[in-house]
Amino acid sequence: MSEYIIKHDILKSISDSIREHVASTDDMTALDIVDTINNLPDKVLEKVKNDTIKHIVFNNLTRIRARSFQNNKVLESAYCPNVRYIGQYAFYYTQKLKSAYFPLAETIGDNAFYYSNFTENCDFSNVTSIEDRAFYDGGFPSSKTHLSEIFPKLKTIGKNSFYEV
Repeated sequence: MSEYIIKHDILKSISDSIREHVASTDDMTALDIVDTINNLPDKVLEKVKNDTIKHIVFNNLTRIRARSFQNNKVLESAYCPNVRYIGQYAFYYTQKLKSAYFPLAETIGDNAFYYSNFTENCDFSNVTSIEDRAFYDGGFPSSKTHLSEIFPKLKTIGKNSFYEV
């Protein structure tokens, strides 16, 4: 298993040919984006995300845009200690996502974790707003018996946000 680190300046100017090369790297299983990047463009990891990335670490990222990891087939964990906003469909249908660490996230967009099932652990301790269907047909660790343990600051819940959880 290899871990690749992409610095902010490289990601900022990444070309399609470089992205294709990175996406074709067979042993890439973890992605750590460091430095001062504060958001990911929609579908920036389109090719990489579906086949090889099992763990992501975004130390300074403050925003995950819409559909960034939608339909990811292998992603198991997301460690994003400074993300404040998770866009709509950001982790939609990431069925293998077991662990998510978003302690500063305040808003979770529509369908952001639709069909995601957190079996190991999750931290959404600063979330105040959850939009429609955000956790539709998902799940949380059995050690958490009440949603107030997962979302202690929650004020706004959208329609069907926890349907079939």
